[in-house]
Amino acid sequence: MDKITLNMNLRGYLPDLSKPFAHCDEAGYIVDRYIPATLGPPLSREEIERRKHHKEKTLTTAEVLVHLEKL
Repeated sequence: MDKITLNMNLRGYLPDLSKPFAHCDEAGYIVDRYIPATLGPPLSREEIERRKHHKEKTLTTAEVLVHLEKL
């Protein structure tokens, strides 16, 4: 993947980089989309506790990969 370093001048032309946005050409066509490299909003303390104490079956990465190979 190519990497572009944004200087302060270029950052001034961009919207809030913590939110997704689309780059459009002069005709309004989307030429690419920007999605921040985050995993989503932080989990609340309650959600973390709920996940720690759930009773649902979980799978390891290896188990998921074996399942996917069977599809």
